[in-house]
Amino acid sequence: MDAVHSPSSMPLAVTPGGWRERLAARIDRWSTSPALHRWAMGSVMTRWLVRRRSARLFACMAGFVHTQVLLACVRLHLLETLAESPRTLDELAALSGLQAASLQRLLDSAVAMGLMNRRSCGRYGLGALGAPVAAHAGIREMVEHNATLYDDLRDPLALLRDPNQAQMHTYWPYTPHQPRDGAPAETFSRYSALMSTSQRFVIDELLAAYPFADHQRVLDVGGGMGGWVSALAQRHPQLHCTLFDLPPVAELAREQIARLGLGLGARVSTHGGSFITDPLPTGADLVTLVRVAHDHDDATVLRLLRAIYDSLPVAGALVLAEPMAQAEGESPIDPYFHFYLMAMGSGRLRTPQALAGLMAQAGFTHIELAPSPVPLHAQILVGRKSRAQASRAATPRRRCRMKSAAIVFQSPCQLSVQSLDLRAMAPGDIEVQVEYSGISTGTERLLWDGSMPPFPGMGYPLVPGYETVGRVLRTLGDVPLAVGDRVFVPGSYSFEGVHNLFGGAGERLVVPASRVVRVDSQSADAVLLALAATAYHTVTYGGTRDPDTPPDLIVGHGVMGRLLARLTVASGAPAPVVWETQALRQDGAEGYEVRHPDEDERKNYRAIYDVSGDAQILHKVIPRLDKGGEVVLAGFYHQDISFAYAPAFMREASIRVAAEWKRADLLAVTELVNTGRLSLDGLITHTHTPAQARDAYEVAFGDPHCLKMVLDWRH
Repeated sequence: MDAVHSPSSMPLAVTPGGWRERLAARIDRWSTSPALHRWAMGSVMTRWLVRRRSARLFACMAGFVHTQVLLACVRLHLLETLAESPRTLDELAALSGLQAASLQRLLDSAVAMGLMNRRSCGRYGLGALGAPVAAHAGIREMVEHNATLYDDLRDPLALLRDPNQAQMHTYWPYTPHQPRDGAPAETFSRYSALMSTSQRFVIDELLAAYPFADHQRVLDVGGGMGGWVSALAQRHPQLHCTLFDLPPVAELAREQIARLGLGLGARVSTHGGSFITDPLPTGADLVTLVRVAHDHDDATVLRLLRAIYDSLPVAGALVLAEPMAQAEGESPIDPYFHFYLMAMGSGRLRTPQALAGLMAQAGFTHIELAPSPVPLHAQILVGRKSRAQASRAATPRRRCRMKSAAIVFQSPCQLSVQSLDLRAMAPGDIEVQVEYSGISTGTERLLWDGSMPPFPGMGYPLVPGYETVGRVLRTLGDVPLAVGDRVFVPGSYSFEGVHNLFGGAGERLVVPASRVVRVDSQSADAVLLALAATAYHTVTYGGTRDPDTPPDLIVGHGVMGRLLARLTVASGAPAPVVWETQALRQDGAEGYEVRHPDEDERKNYRAIYDVSGDAQILHKVIPRLDKGGEVVLAGFYHQDISFAYAPAFMREASIRVAAEWKRADLLAVTELVNTGRLSLDGLITHTHTPAQARDAYEVAFGDPHCLKMVLDWRH
């Protein structure tokens, strides 16, 4: 499918001199103003934002220290020791040979970083981030290997001015900096062993991401010690695999595969050669290129891709897997690879769009970004050799009818995860690989317990969900999005054979591109954009009037109440009071005050916004209004609402019902989040996998500790 846009075909996001540029320039002036900084530090409404940004900046400054703490823990084998059992400071000092006073600083730093934690009786235990380091030798070897990179970065300007002076060059046997007569044999062995160990992170993702059962013969180019082809041949007994790498590496791979004793000799062979100077073996209907392209410059990669294309039969495929840059360059992972590859002396980190552009230049068509559970390790591009390159822009071919796992309510309180047919894509549609979907405690609760009032389209079985975040997998036709873009999906009509109410709780979705909104946030917090848009619509009346009476009292300190309060504070209006009767939900205020209603004697509120869903709320809040005040009903009420007429009459009270948000509201809050003026932090309290869906819905609707439940579809 013609799914990944090259950079030259992507529309410009901003025009020089446009309103976005003018706004950005104004924000720059504000952000660098000492007077504004002093005001922001002194204001309870903005102090939290200053503190958060200061902490992020300090984390940047302290990053090198963090790498050295991790390196010290690895070299002292502290994490593996703690994996066996928690130890005291004195025990660890005796094992490491360090003075207790010095070691104390290292251990406290490791605790602060999450590598360790404190246990009872003065002992240290393994922390959440230390556990994978202790469990995987490949991570420890990469940490140790990175010490060479740290040495090269001691003077970053020297490295930038002359990358050729980096010591990392000597580690890689295929860079131009090796001796004219080739790298020593121990160099091949050293780098191949490292690549083999670290490749385990990618193998399971690759096996799950692509239907290798569709093929018969696989050529793995740059296959190293053969870990990938061995795992592939074990998983798919019908496959015959050939590994192609530099002759010394191919020989090491042959010996390693024989040592495994898996009986793969008849189906796995090795072939020595250089893809820069030698032709590739032919006969494979699939070529895999795993963590190779980013090691080389564009010209070398394009030459390799053309050689792969020439070696494949018609309808053959290429699977390219490696770390890839974010399209906007905002991933915290990207700086590591940018400098690592520069110090290595060859290659660069590329976006999926850039790699897809090179694949297209080589002749591949129907290029798509396959789902990857952990894109930190690798993202996966798939391209095909079609019968005619002119078909590149044609309707994409499908191997079979598209299906997706989805949450299905068969009837009230009856839930299952089913594989459903996805509707066919039409021009203007995109296919989205879902990462997270939220569970609404308003509308979805009524669908779950069967109390939703009848309305057109209502019925069971149904797929719920309208708070979904994922990445674009495919596009069809002229759409303003590219494969890999992260988008918010406010529900869909993706699934056939069920009611889509609201159709967002699935592994993959097919939606019109015009329905989604591109988001910059890389976290699960983006699922909250629908609630934020609802809060924004409630205050601004859908943008049809100025918020001249923003809420000065908000009833309910759930997610919606917190978003309303944060929006009010962000607007510069006086901080509202928030009522909350449950003590466990009274924490978490950022720039405003939370009270129990019984502790508040005020009776002159101008605007009271209710998000509690309490059908009796008008009886409680109208007596608290000032004359001419307004009550806004912004919750979801499954019972009829009534109020006493006399108190409302005496106050000439207005009662307004806030309807659902519009696209303009969603765009507005997305802009607020992207520019840092609205924070979504701290609102998601629980995360479950789809396999735990029943428990997830019960917790979301029944546990008062749960502010927001999110389903994680990445695994």
